[in-house]
Amino acid sequence: MVAATHHMYSKMAVGFGFSAKKTSNLIQVLGIDSGNAQVRVASMQADTSIAGDWRPSGAALLNVASTRLHQLVVASGFDGTYALGLGSDGNIYRLGTQLHEDSWQSGGGILQNSTTFSPVCGISAALGNSSEVFAISNVDYSAWVAAYHNEGEVGWNPGFVLPGGKVSNFMWVGARPDLSEKAVVHAIGLNLRGNPYEIAVQSGSGVGSQTWSAGVGELGDQERPYSLLLLITGDSQQTFHVIGMGQDGSVWDVDQYSATASTPAWSKKSVQIAPSGTISTHNPIFDYVLDQKANVYLITQEATPKGEMQLVQFASLVGDSWKQTSSVIPASRTTSYWSVVTNLAAGTSTSSPSPSFILGLSHTTGHIYELAYTADGVNWTKGQTNAISA
Repeated sequence: MVAATHHMYSKMAVGFGFSAKKTSNLIQVLGIDSGNAQVRVASMQADTSIAGDWRPSGAALLNVASTRLHQLVVASGFDGTYALGLGSDGNIYRLGTQLHEDSWQSGGGILQNSTTFSPVCGISAALGNSSEVFAISNVDYSAWVAAYHNEGEVGWNPGFVLPGGKVSNFMWVGARPDLSEKAVVHAIGLNLRGNPYEIAVQSGSGVGSQTWSAGVGELGDQERPYSLLLLITGDSQQTFHVIGMGQDGSVWDVDQYSATASTPAWSKKSVQIAPSGTISTHNPIFDYVLDQKANVYLITQEATPKGEMQLVQFASLVGDSWKQTSSVIPASRTTSYWSVVTNLAAGTSTSSPSPSFILGLSHTTGHIYELAYTADGVNWTKGQTNAISA
């Protein structure tokens, strides 16, 4: 049973953490309280239920009263989960920590002091050989590992400029591992002209700056500017994809990295997935979900003839070919911001699926909702009507 909601949120972040049963990879939902800018654990999962089994929390984390937080990130590591925030002062803050237990502890303040980072460009996190957070420098728009945390360490280490990170002025950097045996991490950037780059790669051993080397640079055919990038770790062919939204709202498979080929490499070929206007350039959001066979389904929101917003699955990658689709996802309501997250704790077999959820933040009510969920990545069920946040 969902408790009555009390807090209104202005921002939301989702990631993985732990339950009282010591089950890992259960979804954690954080939010910034719009009333007092307090960061809170809005909700968390108690088990691997396909329907969610959300437990509203409302627990307060570190309150950064001296600055406005522009972004929240949940960074899940080998030995804990960290709530990180990027302030308007360019500093990254550790707002809270969850170490293999149900409860969160308030964080420890500024995460690093190497430089300050651009609040406009935001931050992202990836799990490679260590827990790493990525950001763009406020000084020269270079791409950084802003800070990293090694397994077994108490604190975080100051970051460094990524090899290749000064090649061009960047407006975004993100990183994901591929599905090769060594799980090589690819740091992908988007520069101010809208050109995507592989900035750097991280090898499969060791931690820190010594394990990163410069990437190949320009990706795809470089014929069009992009506004957003989405990184997909691997499909049914174990291929790493960089998906881009063109500045006209079109969607492209910008480039593909075959991690398990005899000679792993980027194809350098860009493939159009959907035409101009597919994604709203006014409020651009798109995400993806995988089915049990690792086929990829892309999701966005679109306006109905009546002007109402609805979630739609607009493309699928089955095997090695993209196909345009138009399947409306039944949702409990519409929200101004949403994100797809998969509960990895449930497993990946057909008999033990990993349910995926679309969670959304309504700027009208300030509450966070479970919009829809799926057990197989294809067939969606409308989520619960009540808010899942406390």
